[in-house]
Amino acid sequence: MRDRESAPQTMPYRQQNLETVSGWVRNPQDVCTAVKQRVRYTRDRLPEDQWKDGRQTWRSGTGDCEDFAVLIKKLCRENNIQADVYRFYPPTGSGHVVALGEWNGRLWMSSNGSFVEVYSFEDAKRRVARSQGWSVADMRVRKGEKKNRQSSTSFTESSWR
Repeated sequence: MRDRESAPQTMPYRQQNLETVSGWVRNPQDVCTAVKQRVRYTRDRLPEDQWKDGRQTWRSGTGDCEDFAVLIKKLCRENNIQADVYRFYPPTGSGHVVALGEWNGRLWMSSNGSFVEVYSFEDAKRRVARSQGWSVADMRVRKGEKKNRQSSTSFTESSWR
Protein backbone atom coordinates (compact mmCIF):
# COMPACT_ATOMS: atom_id res chain seq x y z
CA MET A 1 0.00 0.00 0.00
CA ARG A 2 1.37 3.41 -0.88
CA ASP A 3 1.99 6.20 1.61
CA ARG A 4 -0.84 8.67 1.85
CA GLU A 5 -0.55 12.35 2.51
CA SER A 6 -2.97 13.65 5.09
CA ALA A 7 -6.19 14.96 3.68
CA PRO A 8 -7.43 18.32 4.94
CA GLN A 9 -10.31 18.25 7.43
CA THR A 10 -12.73 19.64 4.86
CA MET A 11 -12.11 17.88 1.60
CA PRO A 12 -12.00 20.33 -1.33
CA TYR A 13 -12.39 17.50 -3.84
CA ARG A 14 -13.85 19.76 -6.53
CA GLN A 15 -10.58 21.64 -6.80
CA GLN A 16 -8.18 18.68 -6.83
CA ASN A 17 -6.80 16.52 -9.59
CA LEU A 18 -7.70 12.84 -9.66
CA GLU A 19 -4.28 11.65 -8.48
CA THR A 20 -4.37 13.86 -5.37
CA VAL A 21 -7.86 12.67 -4.46
CA SER A 22 -6.86 9.06 -5.03
CA GLY A 23 -4.17 9.56 -2.39
CA TRP A 24 -6.68 10.96 0.11
CA VAL A 25 -9.53 8.44 -0.03
CA ARG A 26 -9.41 5.61 2.48
CA ASN A 27 -12.70 3.78 2.03
CA PRO A 28 -15.62 3.57 -0.42
CA GLN A 29 -17.58 6.26 1.40
CA ASP A 30 -14.66 8.70 0.90
CA VAL A 31 -14.60 7.75 -2.78
CA CYS A 32 -18.34 8.39 -3.18
CA THR A 33 -18.10 11.70 -1.31
CA ALA A 34 -15.27 12.85 -3.57
CA VAL A 35 -17.12 11.87 -6.74
CA LYS A 36 -20.42 13.38 -5.58
CA GLN A 37 -18.68 16.69 -4.77
CA ARG A 38 -16.84 16.80 -8.10
CA VAL A 39 -19.30 15.37 -10.65
CA ARG A 40 -22.70 16.81 -11.53
CA TYR A 41 -25.32 14.47 -13.00
CA THR A 42 -25.95 15.25 -16.66
CA ARG A 43 -27.72 13.06 -19.21
CA ASP A 44 -25.91 12.14 -22.42
CA ARG A 45 -26.81 14.53 -25.23
CA LEU A 46 -26.51 11.92 -27.98
CA PRO A 47 -29.29 9.42 -28.64
CA GLU A 48 -26.87 6.58 -27.81
CA ASP A 49 -25.46 6.22 -24.33
CA GLN A 50 -21.80 7.31 -24.20
CA TRP A 51 -19.59 5.70 -21.55
CA LYS A 52 -16.67 7.85 -20.38
CA ASP A 53 -13.66 6.49 -18.58
CA GLY A 54 -13.04 7.70 -15.03
CA ARG A 55 -10.49 10.35 -16.03
CA GLN A 56 -12.86 11.89 -18.59
CA THR A 57 -15.65 12.09 -16.03
CA TRP A 58 -13.40 13.65 -13.39
CA ARG A 59 -12.00 16.15 -15.90
CA SER A 60 -15.39 17.20 -17.28
CA GLY A 61 -17.11 17.25 -13.88
CA THR A 62 -20.26 15.83 -15.46
CA GLY A 63 -21.68 12.41 -16.19
CA ASP A 64 -24.63 10.11 -15.94
CA CYS A 65 -25.07 6.90 -13.94
CA GLU A 66 -22.50 4.77 -15.77
CA ASP A 67 -19.93 7.56 -15.67
CA PHE A 68 -20.33 7.83 -11.90
CA ALA A 69 -20.04 4.05 -11.50
CA VAL A 70 -16.92 3.76 -13.69
CA LEU A 71 -15.18 6.62 -11.85
CA ILE A 72 -16.05 5.17 -8.44
CA LYS A 73 -14.75 1.76 -9.51
CA LYS A 74 -11.52 3.36 -10.77
CA LEU A 75 -10.85 5.27 -7.54
CA CYS A 76 -11.72 2.25 -5.42
CA ARG A 77 -9.48 -0.12 -7.33
CA GLU A 78 -6.58 2.37 -7.20
CA ASN A 79 -6.93 2.14 -3.42
CA ASN A 80 -7.29 -1.64 -3.15
CA ILE A 81 -11.02 -1.41 -2.49
CA GLN A 82 -13.08 -4.10 -4.20
CA ALA A 83 -15.63 -2.56 -6.59
CA ASP A 84 -17.40 -3.53 -9.80
CA VAL A 85 -19.86 -1.95 -12.18
CA TYR A 86 -23.32 -3.53 -12.52
CA ARG A 87 -25.88 -2.73 -15.19
CA PHE A 88 -29.55 -3.23 -14.24
CA TYR A 89 -32.22 -3.34 -16.97
CA PRO A 90 -36.02 -3.43 -16.97
CA PRO A 91 -37.79 -5.58 -19.60
CA THR A 92 -37.92 -2.57 -21.95
CA GLY A 93 -36.20 0.79 -21.99
CA SER A 94 -32.85 1.95 -20.73
CA GLY A 95 -31.16 0.68 -17.62
CA HIS A 96 -29.36 2.01 -14.60
CA VAL A 97 -25.69 1.48 -13.67
CA VAL A 98 -24.24 1.37 -10.16
CA ALA A 99 -20.98 0.49 -8.42
CA LEU A 100 -21.10 -2.40 -5.95
CA GLY A 101 -18.32 -3.56 -3.70
CA GLU A 102 -17.16 -5.01 -0.44
CA TRP A 103 -15.15 -3.25 2.26
CA ASN A 104 -14.14 -4.79 5.58
CA GLY A 105 -16.66 -7.58 5.18
CA ARG A 106 -19.56 -5.24 4.38
CA LEU A 107 -21.30 -4.79 1.05
CA TRP A 108 -21.91 -1.30 -0.32
CA MET A 109 -23.50 0.32 -3.36
CA SER A 110 -23.18 3.67 -5.08
CA SER A 111 -25.81 5.09 -7.42
CA ASN A 112 -24.89 8.45 -8.96
CA GLY A 113 -22.31 9.06 -6.26
CA SER A 114 -24.44 8.13 -3.26
CA PHE A 115 -23.11 5.64 -0.71
CA VAL A 116 -25.20 3.04 1.10
CA GLU A 117 -24.38 -0.22 2.85
CA VAL A 118 -26.43 -3.12 1.52
CA TYR A 119 -27.12 -6.50 3.10
CA SER A 120 -26.76 -8.60 -0.04
CA PHE A 121 -26.76 -8.47 -3.82
CA GLU A 122 -30.53 -9.03 -3.69
CA ASP A 123 -30.88 -6.01 -1.38
CA ALA A 124 -28.92 -3.91 -3.90
CA LYS A 125 -31.16 -5.19 -6.69
CA ARG A 126 -34.31 -4.28 -4.72
CA ARG A 127 -32.94 -0.79 -4.02
CA VAL A 128 -32.21 -0.19 -7.71
CA ALA A 129 -35.66 -1.50 -8.70
CA ARG A 130 -37.37 0.75 -6.14
CA SER A 131 -35.38 3.84 -7.18
CA GLN A 132 -36.26 3.28 -10.84
CA GLY A 133 -39.88 2.19 -10.33
CA TRP A 134 -39.22 -1.31 -11.73
CA SER A 135 -40.26 -4.79 -10.69
CA VAL A 136 -37.37 -6.86 -9.30
CA ALA A 137 -38.76 -9.99 -10.92
CA ASP A 138 -38.43 -8.50 -14.42
CA MET A 139 -34.94 -7.02 -14.05
CA ARG A 140 -31.87 -8.26 -15.87
CA VAL A 141 -28.41 -7.65 -14.42
CA ARG A 142 -25.00 -7.62 -16.10
CA LYS A 143 -21.66 -7.20 -14.42
CA GLY A 144 -19.06 -5.19 -16.29
CA GLU A 145 -18.61 -2.03 -18.28
CA LYS A 146 -19.99 -1.27 -21.71
CA LYS A 147 -17.14 -0.08 -23.92
CA ASN A 148 -17.64 2.57 -26.61
CA ARG A 149 -16.35 1.68 -30.07
CA GLN A 150 -16.42 3.78 -33.21
CA SER A 151 -18.39 1.31 -35.28
CA SER A 152 -19.77 -1.18 -32.79
CA THR A 153 -20.39 -1.72 -29.11
CA SER A 154 -18.96 -4.62 -27.16
CA PHE A 155 -19.04 -5.58 -23.52
CA THR A 156 -16.40 -6.53 -21.03
CA GLU A 157 -18.27 -9.59 -19.88
CA SER A 158 -18.05 -11.02 -16.44
CA SER A 159 -20.61 -13.30 -14.92
CA TRP A 160 -24.34 -12.78 -14.76
CA ARG A 161 -25.33 -12.45 -11.16
